[in-house]
Amino acid sequence: MWWRPLQRFPRRLPANDTQLNRMAWQPSYRAPALAEVQTGIALMPTTNLPELLVRWSAEDLVWENGQPVAMSLSGRAWIAGGAALCAAAPIRAIRLVAVQPFLEEVAACPHLRLVEHLDLTGNRIGPAGLQSLLASPWLGNLRRLDLERNDLGEAGAECLLTHAPPRLEQIRVTICEFSSATRLTLAARFGTITR
Repeated sequence: MWWRPLQRFPRRLPANDTQLNRMAWQPSYRAPALAEVQTGIALMPTTNLPELLVRWSAEDLVWENGQPVAMSLSGRAWIAGGAALCAAAPIRAIRLVAVQPFLEEVAACPHLRLVEHLDLTGNRIGPAGLQSLLASPWLGNLRRLDLERNDLGEAGAECLLTHAPPRLEQIRVTICEFSSATRLTLAARFGTITR
């Protein structure tokens, strides 16, 4: 019988008993495993950029002046490792995949404030997910938002029009089911709608 050992996601250890108690009541994939709490063994934090890129499975890297400025990550990797990646490199554009179940956690990430271009293509977040994302206080620098194949419909367009971040200049909404009038309204508001 052939099997592959499960790859472990890096987990965070609590700094004190209060945090451990809070994690116990709000478990997530980032909570420490029992063995880590008992033995104190955890993945050591690192600022080594190549190690971070491998650890968080960063793909589709775009480099400028020897530093990555854009990449693709899973939603889980962005939540757990995005802060370290943004501290080690000037990340300005991010494509997130498999983000739908974690959209509220993604919206709560403070490192989202560094992102100028957010690509959520194909995540099927729907209008409710878009509203959760746009409610984030960390989207102040966002200039471009790609929302292809996200099942937004007219409700999603209304959400974009009413809750868009102030600096948002360009949206990509191809393959979204909007009426012609809605497309014209979006184009008037954002100036450019990439097709």
